[in-house]
Amino acid sequence: MSTSKAAHITDVEAGQVRLLRGRGVLRSTPLGSCIAVGALDAADRVGAMAHIMLPGPAPAGGPGAARTRYAADALDEMLMQLHCAGARFEDLELAAVGGANVLQRPDDALCAANIRSVLRLLGQIGLCLSHQSLGGCVRRRLWIDVAEGAMYCADGDGEAHRFRVGGVVMAEEP
Repeated sequence: MSTSKAAHITDVEAGQVRLLRGRGVLRSTPLGSCIAVGALDAADRVGAMAHIMLPGPAPAGGPGAARTRYAADALDEMLMQLHCAGARFEDLELAAVGGANVLQRPDDALCAANIRSVLRLLGQIGLCLSHQSLGGCVRRRLWIDVAEGAMYCADGDGEAHRFRVGGVVMAEEP
C-alpha cells in the first residue's frame, strides 16, 4: 500500500462504524467471519467503514451500542454518517471484504449467512459493490485511504493490494 507514513490510521473494530473526511486511513481489524463494508466518495474525500459481525438486524430491545454488530443496523449507520458528511451516494465506491471460514469448520454457517445478509441488504438499498473479496478460508483486512481515494485488500499477513475500479472481482461465491 502506498500510503504515506504520516497518514493517520483509524482501526475499525468488530461492531464499529467509522467515518473519515479529508485525509487518513480507515483499516479494519483482521476479518474472519466478519465482513467490513467500505464506502468511498473519492471526489469529496469522504470514506466510511462498517465492521459487521452478525447477519440481519439487531434484536429488538437490545443494547444500543451493540446494534452496529448487525448488518442491517451497521449499514444504516454507515449510510447515515455518509449522508451527514455530504457524500453523494451516486459517487460511492463500495467494497465488501471478509466472510471467511478461517477455522475451516464444516458446520460453520455464520460466514455464508453474513455474506448473504450484506449482499441482500445492499441490493435492497439499491447499492452495488464495486469490489468484493468474500468467502474462502483466509482472513483479510480492508483499507480505505481517503486522501488518495483508494481502497485496498490484504489477505492474511500479505501486502495490501489496491482494488481497481471496474477491475476483476476477487471473490469466492458463498
